[in-house]
Amino acid sequence: MIQYKLEINNIVVNQCNIDDATHFSASKKAEERTWFIQRPDFCGQFYEYRNHFFDIMNHKIQYDYDCCLETIHSGTSFLAFETILKGNVKRIRNGQTKEWSKGDSNIILASDYNNEYNFFRKGAEFEMFSFVVSPIFLLDLVNKYPDIFEPYYLKMKQENLLFMSENNIQLTSTLQKIVHEIMRSKLMGNYSDIYIESKILECITLFLPLSVKNNNKDDNIKHSLAIRDKMYHAKNILDTEFLSPPTLHNLALKVGTNECTLKSAFKYFFNQTVFSYIYDLRMSLAIKYLLETNKTISEIANLVGYEYQSHFCTAFKRKYSISPLEYRNQIKNC
Repeated sequence: MIQYKLEINNIVVNQCNIDDATHFSASKKAEERTWFIQRPDFCGQFYEYRNHFFDIMNHKIQYDYDCCLETIHSGTSFLAFETILKGNVKRIRNGQTKEWSKGDSNIILASDYNNEYNFFRKGAEFEMFSFVVSPIFLLDLVNKYPDIFEPYYLKMKQENLLFMSENNIQLTSTLQKIVHEIMRSKLMGNYSDIYIESKILECITLFLPLSVKNNNKDDNIKHSLAIRDKMYHAKNILDTEFLSPPTLHNLALKVGTNECTLKSAFKYFFNQTVFSYIYDLRMSLAIKYLLETNKTISEIANLVGYEYQSHFCTAFKRKYSISPLEYRNQIKNC
């Protein structure tokens, strides 16, 4: 069993027990479920879709006070990919503390895993996507590709909890697309399970070289907290000013560095350039408008920062290989 315990200002206000998500489905049939923690000052919606080999999860939380959500597992082993879609959280797992912000992603391997604490600051919204693969799935990867997965697996057995990348990696546009495809996988109907398995393997395969690169980066940059804070400040500015973003020179001035450092450090911490980050942000918002509203293509173009519809359509097709209208019709007709 998993126990969810919610604390607000150090007072336990709600708790519930559910079947452990990492036990997976005992039958060959997929299982889908949603559960809630609801109070006037806190709302948590937890969704999962699982079968015998994987568990797909999406957590959405809204809160008005500083709070801690404690998850107590019954002790298990797994490999999980996690990424933050909205908000920030401080997470403590088996004594290890990590700050997670929007776009942060990592792959976690755990053995005999028991508890975790998630600390949220008041007045914000939080959303996280993750998938967990079963021990059977993980051992199959180790046996098929021992040169790649066996070192991680053995280290995980020694340490109980292992992050593939020492520092969280900013979600790249390619990984972002895979996450989106997994979240929309139910549209595949009877083929959704095999489709999800292929996307899980694709995600793990693409993340591995990023983690190796990140773990081997120059220590002088990696341990510079001041530079890291400036880059996250720059990212926050881009998140709010993407319609008319500052020039590289002006962005560097705003965060207190020079243009050269901005370009190299931003790419170091987020695995993409400033311009590609703005592009990915605009395209992800475009997807949201296409799928969740009835706005015209011209309206969406303006909402994501393109003065001309033709320029927006060209940029969209460069990323997704189809036009915005074709994308909308293709998804809605699935």
